[in-house]
Amino acid sequence: MYQNFGKIMKELREKKEMSQTELSRGICSKEYVSKIENGHKLPSERVLKLLFERLGENVQLYFPTLEFSENLNFIADKEQIDTLLYHHNIMECFGYIHCLKKKNLYTCDEPLQYLLGKEAFLLAKYKQDYTKAFDLSIQSIWITKPNFDVKHYQGFHFYSIEELWGLYNISYIASHSKNFPEINSVSILTALYNFFINR
Repeated sequence: MYQNFGKIMKELREKKEMSQTELSRGICSKEYVSKIENGHKLPSERVLKLLFERLGENVQLYFPTLEFSENLNFIADKEQIDTLLYHHNIMECFGYIHCLKKKNLYTCDEPLQYLLGKEAFLLAKYKQDYTKAFDLSIQSIWITKPNFDVKHYQGFHFYSIEELWGLYNISYIASHSKNFPEINSVSILTALYNFFINR
């Protein structure tokens, strides 16, 4: 489906004798790079540019039509969601998120993670539907961390705000629901705090 990105990226990586681990370090997971190269994942524009920069290449030389328009749409949609929340239009915000999830742009990982994470938070905070919110938070993290296990979250390296947002949601849900006694919400919040002060 997304073979062109992955095929070119793999050829460049192998030409430079770089492993998937070296290419992914600090950007995404090795498994995520593998999925891009195999044509199973469409990376966000931001991740694609970072990976090509790591390879010493300008992504737009290979994909000249790649522009910032999608990211600009994503930013505008985030601002609209924030505005709806600021004015406490919660049901309208749910509807807006559901509409966005049907757009082609949001099959890209970063926007989809954002939408799942935001929906999970809203479900937990305003509907107290902690089970569904928990499932959406896990789905969000699984987009880029398919082997993620919340019981062993400390063994995973988190790279994006969207991944961290999913982890925060899990902490919030665990602190407000008795359904997840095995999850230590304080421990997760401490890990998030340490992540940000050590960046």
